[in-house]
Amino acid sequence: MAHILLLDDEPDLLSLLSKTMIAAGHETVTVDRGDAAIDRLRESSFDLLVSDVRMQPVNGIEVLAAARKMKPDMPVIMLTAYADDATIQKAKKLGAYAYLIKPFNIGELLDTVKRALVDAKAGGKFNG
Repeated sequence: MAHILLLDDEPDLLSLLSKTMIAAGHETVTVDRGDAAIDRLRESSFDLLVSDVRMQPVNGIEVLAAARKMKPDMPVIMLTAYADDATIQKAKKLGAYAYLIKPFNIGELLDTVKRALVDAKAGGKFNG
């Protein structure tokens, strides 16, 4: 079981992500704003962050950058409906573990989460 922070400004997707992770045996904390996610990262320990990219006022790339500074060994999976090469490259440069395009397959997300958690336990570094 992992402790996972889920960040998305779409309430329905956030609920689906949480239910999916709980059904897979994980514990989740959900937040719908990037600044709230950064606060949670300061306050608690998480095994994984799953974050949307496009949000206001603090976007997912900013959250990723903050997460890398605070928790460099925690994998971060980025989600977006807007897949532009510049954003993907920036996420990879900042050390995102994976970048999934919405709508994504739930099985693909669960496989990516499992791989990220296994790699983190093995001491893997995350460079996209």
